[in-house]
Amino acid sequence: MSDVVIPELRRNSPYGHWRLYAVERKKRPHQPDQCPFCPESPNLPEPILLRIPSQGEWQLLVAPNKYPALRIEGRPFRHDGGLDIRTRGPWQRVDGTGAHEVIVESRRHDGLFHEFPVSGVADVLYAASVRYHDLKGDRRFNHFFLFRNTGLLAGMSLTHPHWQIFVSVVPAEGVAEILNEYRRYHEEVNRCLYCDHVDEVLKDKDNGHTLFIAENDGCVAFVPYAPKFLNEVWIVPKREFCNCSFAYPVRDSEKFRRDIAQMLLYATRSLAMLCGGSSMGLSYNIAVHTAPYFDDRKDGIFHWHIRVLPRGFTTDGSIEVATKLPILPSLPEEWAKAMRMLELRPCDIQ
Repeated sequence: MSDVVIPELRRNSPYGHWRLYAVERKKRPHQPDQCPFCPESPNLPEPILLRIPSQGEWQLLVAPNKYPALRIEGRPFRHDGGLDIRTRGPWQRVDGTGAHEVIVESRRHDGLFHEFPVSGVADVLYAASVRYHDLKGDRRFNHFFLFRNTGLLAGMSLTHPHWQIFVSVVPAEGVAEILNEYRRYHEEVNRCLYCDHVDEVLKDKDNGHTLFIAENDGCVAFVPYAPKFLNEVWIVPKREFCNCSFAYPVRDSEKFRRDIAQMLLYATRSLAMLCGGSSMGLSYNIAVHTAPYFDDRKDGIFHWHIRVLPRGFTTDGSIEVATKLPILPSLPEEWAKAMRMLELRPCDIQ
């Protein structure tokens, strides 16, 4: 315990946002000679928190990140339950407490996500749901975030196919903005923001100038009305749930997971085709947004969804970086049309 370096959350006082500083992250390897996620590696991550299948040769593993951005050993709260914020003048900090785990989604080192079978991606969603509920048992934890980095421009440090789970005490700036906007909309019109997005997209899905891309029984994929990234895609479940419980207690959950997996593969294969069919230069982030644990109720407080965020299609300049105002060279309806024009249908993906 004495050798553990606890990350720090510091508040950026002029703007009120928390920033995370995890000095041990700089030790993580970038494309090492011996991949730690390959089956023959002597340094497979441990302890194994979940494996699929449970016996025999594994196809998927979940384990703690060896170089975590957050650590479970931190003590972020006072005895009265409030955040233990240590203050010095305008500066504030708190222990960077949480969980940081890795889902190794395949034994294959060179597997490309958009070429995976639906069953493999559905297994990832199942594993994430199991971990969601297990981590919910730690009362210190607030927000569960599931994500995948693909390509160097998206922050990928290891090419072996994997996802990451990030569970924090306080929601990050971008997450807080999404939650606040949802609540503002819900308070103003007493409706779900994401259900209304889906309704508007489906109203004119047969119109040539539409944001609609594709749908199946479980979800709808579309380009958002005012996206941050060029060729950004949202995948929104048709059923309104606060969290990513694709495993239980939802009836027909296996079919639901396959529907989500199919649409994820459709979106990422479309991006690969827009890049000329090559994985070279293909970079994107997949972000799964859920309600915080303390808001984990079925009362319309949130609608979990997935964002596929392509990287490298544009180069941010001073305006974009300093003001957080993206400047994009074409309308999102044009991107949606380009994806629909591809010779690809969700029902063809197995």
